[in-house]
Amino acid sequence: MAHDPSHSWFHRGFRTGETFSALTAALKAEIELVQPRDVVMLGSSMGAYAAIRAGVELGDEERGHLALL
Repeated sequence: MAHDPSHSWFHRGFRTGETFSALTAALKAEIELVQPRDVVMLGSSMGAYAAIRAGVELGDEERGHLALL
C-alpha cells in the first residue's frame, strides 16, 4: 500500500524517503518472482493516479491491462 502524507501526488516520494521509481522497481521484482497471470493496480483519487502511473511504468504488455473507472 502506497501512502503520500505530503499530498504531493507522489512527486516528493514517500514517507520512507523512497522514490516512485523505487516503488515500481520493487513491484517489478515481486511480479517477476511470483509470475502472476494478471496484475491489477487499484486506487481512488490520488491513489488512482499512483495506480495508473505504476501500471504505465511497469509496462507489461503480456499481463498488463489498464482499466479506468
